[in-house]
Amino acid sequence: MESVVQSLQNFIHKQVYDNFRKRGLVIGISGGIDSALAVKLCCGAVGKENVLGIILPEKESNLQSQEFAKKYCEKLSIKYEIEDLTSILDSSEIYQTREKIVEKYFPDYNQSCKYRLVFSENFNNDGLSIPYLEVNDENKQIHKIKLSPNDYTTITAATNIKHRIRMTRLYFHAEKNNLNKSNIYIVFINIWIFRIKMIR
Repeated sequence: MESVVQSLQNFIHKQVYDNFRKRGLVIGISGGIDSALAVKLCCGAVGKENVLGIILPEKESNLQSQEFAKKYCEKLSIKYEIEDLTSILDSSEIYQTREKIVEKYFPDYNQSCKYRLVFSENFNNDGLSIPYLEVNDENKQIHKIKLSPNDYTTITAATNIKHRIRMTRLYFHAEKNNLNKSNIYIVFINIWIFRIKMIR
């Protein structure tokens, strides 16, 4: 395991300092395992003083995740900023678009309800994995509702805007901290692959 960690840190260090000759990293921190691992590796690769953590909650985020992200940044002794994305997402009608669809299928929907998209194997006994809407109402009763393909893709498209806006804000923070014409990287991780983007 130590050799794997060292290999990843060497890769990050080489990309930042040798290949692109940059001076640091900007990384989005969600409070989940993936970003926690990524920021830890980045600190080992370029030094904690060269890592800036960005926490980007919104009204549907888990408050515990935000608190964990904050405490983890403090534990690592890295600089961090918290920016609430609710107003941006609200102005883009992300919440409204999804809630209109939910209300169409579940007329009793209100702000006390929670909902999500779920994939269920063999939902119609035909062996297909079909998405459906799961609504947890104000009485904690769960309702499973089949969606039309168009409504499913519309909810998915609206949700995906969240990820794109987060990346846009990471680019903003990278450019804002661009000193002496030396750009900062954005690093984001999935379980196995690092993808590093250069801000020009």
